Amino acid sequence: MKSLYLIIDLASVAIPFLVSFHPRLRFYEKWKTLFPALLITGAIFIIWDVLFTKWDVWGFNEDYLLGRNIINLPIEEWLFFVCIPYACVFMHFAIQELLPKAVLSVKITT
Repeated sequence: MKSLYLIIDLASVAIPFLVSFHPRLRFYEKWKTLFPALLITGAIFIIWDVLFTKWDVWGFNEDYLLGRNIINLPIEEWLFFVCIPYACVFMHFAIQELLPKAVLSVKITT
């Protein structure tokens, strides 16, 4: 399936993106600072990806890619560095907002 990586990227971010507009969360209000942070950290990892792909440390299976590249990285990989961090930061924010008293026990975190 040529679009599997793209589907995984979009599926990972779809629900967090839509729920960002929920009146109780209003996560969209954080976008002004979130997206620059995602772009800065993403740039570091994109450089890493470009180099490691060039050095054959890792690669990408063409069977799951659309076939469009930017600096020898599939566009799906570029999207990964926005979609996955967005979903993770959203999840952290949502848990803090919806379950403010939730605490992991020391047993779980060590």
